[in-house]
Amino acid sequence: MCYSIEFKLSDSGIGWWTSGGSIKLSGKWHAKFTELITVRDKGWLNADATDIKMNISASVYQLDGQPQVKIGECRVEIRKLDVETPPKPTPISLPISYAGSHPGMLTSWLSVAVPNCLVESAHRNQLVKLLVSKTTVPVAAPYLKTSCGFLGICIGKFFPKLKSEYPNAYVDLFFHTHDVPLFTMSQTDGVVLNMSLAVDFFINPYLKTKEATRIVVDTTSEVEPYLSQSIIHGRLLNSTISAREDFSYIGNVSETFLHTFSSILSMTAREAVKTVLKVGIPIPSYDNVTLADSSQIEIFDQYLRANIDFEYI
Repeated sequence: MCYSIEFKLSDSGIGWWTSGGSIKLSGKWHAKFTELITVRDKGWLNADATDIKMNISASVYQLDGQPQVKIGECRVEIRKLDVETPPKPTPISLPISYAGSHPGMLTSWLSVAVPNCLVESAHRNQLVKLLVSKTTVPVAAPYLKTSCGFLGICIGKFFPKLKSEYPNAYVDLFFHTHDVPLFTMSQTDGVVLNMSLAVDFFINPYLKTKEATRIVVDTTSEVEPYLSQSIIHGRLLNSTISAREDFSYIGNVSETFLHTFSSILSMTAREAVKTVLKVGIPIPSYDNVTLADSSQIEIFDQYLRANIDFEYI
């Protein structure tokens, strides 16, 4: 809330200043710190920002008969921030500025906690899932058979019990997140996504049978963040993929099987990673304003910094 607003007209446009503003925020937090041992803590906080000052300048012009507004400068300063945490209030007073390095530019910091919150929600709600079956991926159908000829290669070759109990059938491979995926950010290693996928084996159709085996595909992927239409996306670069047995009711999962089916497992795992990266994180946008090509993203330890240049159209 702003208590004082001042306007000033000039040949270059209009400028206005606000002062005496305030805002109250409250929330919960949790933290994890690991050195020799892991320490976890959680709690709540109430924040009261007061004496907020804001400077904005703008000019109005016409383009093709339509009025346009050009923002010259936008700067916000918080003169006092009081933070209350249990068991007693802890007042903190400090100045905070939020502005770009030049007029028309916005610098925004994004914590790694934001994408991690999104992928945790996707995992909890089972949003990341892919089905490899004879109908969804026809090219894989011959390999999904429980029975095949002497020279053929199919799942049944590696699991005799599967072949004997379900002859001339097909196996469905159901991919879904096994654990909560985790993003990490650092200046040295860039953005990395660690994700484990469970691959459940069902006799087709999978909705009517119980899983016979589960293997886990662990992926470590290098991700390049980029801006597109006011959204921060991730581009998959390289992935390291390994597989292991979780449980099996039809015999041990051999290394020979994992090697033989590594292409199917790797391709599907990469598609699952791309599904996560497609979500994107939107940044604020306004009518008649678009991102300039000069906008860029820099990677720091556990943070991204988006240097956003705006163009007015």
